Amino acid sequence: MGTGIRLKAEDHSDLSAISACLQDAVIKVSDMAFVANSSRFAFVGNRFCWEADDVDKTGQRARFACRFENVLKTSSQNIPLNLGDHVLNFLSIYGESADDGTATILLLFSGGASIKLEVECIEMYLEDISDAWTTKNTPCHDGDSVQTDDESFKP
Repeated sequence: MGTGIRLKAEDHSDLSAISACLQDAVIKVSDMAFVANSSRFAFVGNRFCWEADDVDKTGQRARFACRFENVLKTSSQNIPLNLGDHVLNFLSIYGESADDGTATILLLFSGGASIKLEVECIEMYLEDISDAWTTKNTPCHDGDSVQTDDESFKP
């Protein structure tokens, strides 16, 4: 495997940096899981490599894995949990801390979909798990919707 990203978030500014790396990622509903006995929420998907030198000429995508530790509770809105092949288009991450040190992390997707994580503390990991591949289409934003290419789930 080549050089990919490998990041850890421990505070709100770290979450913002990772949010920028994940903008326009595509994630299948079936590729997300909350493992309550491990207090972990994790997912895999394909992210658009905004950091690539030639992003204006040809785009690149890479397969990534993301996990949140210390998760107490999860909830979702406007996500068809019964449709595993449904693809979510990632928009951003927001975090809000409480006075007791816990935090709420909101994962926002196009179409008004969201996942809310209640965590003991912010501990998130993002890592590319494949080399990047060339894609013909750069994501195009039209209001809140995100358009992606059909080859997004290339293994």
